[in-house]
Amino acid sequence: MIVDPANSILEIDETNNEDRLFIDTTQPFSIGPDVESCAGLTVTLDTGVSSPNFTWQWYKDGNIIPGATNPNITVGLSGTYTVEGFEGPCFITDDIDVTFNLPPDIFPPADLFFCDDGATAGSFDLTENDDDLLGPQDPS
Repeated sequence: MIVDPANSILEIDETNNEDRLFIDTTQPFSIGPDVESCAGLTVTLDTGVSSPNFTWQWYKDGNIIPGATNPNITVGLSGTYTVEGFEGPCFITDDIDVTFNLPPDIFPPADLFFCDDGATAGSFDLTENDDDLLGPQDPS
């Protein structure tokens, strides 16, 4: 393994001297920021590493996911996902929190009334029902 002046690791597979892998050691390996999505959907997590020489293993909440040995994985459950990648002496790992949110409950709104006097146009402020629609849920 050779570290060059650009802070990259150049690894040469000594068995056939064909494969080279560049890893920028000035940037931490990351599979991205935490993800939120809606329940019932899926999210694809991707290492962004295309080298076929890496061996991958994915985990959910610290437990190995059997058969999850590709550089990407599609998930549909909330949890902390961790990926480990090995290639010769190189080891990279990162984790990401994935949250699938349930759709909010919608509560029946109150009826809004306007008495038409025939002289002015009616106008409703629908935001008057925001609290009724959300009920006890956090609006954020």
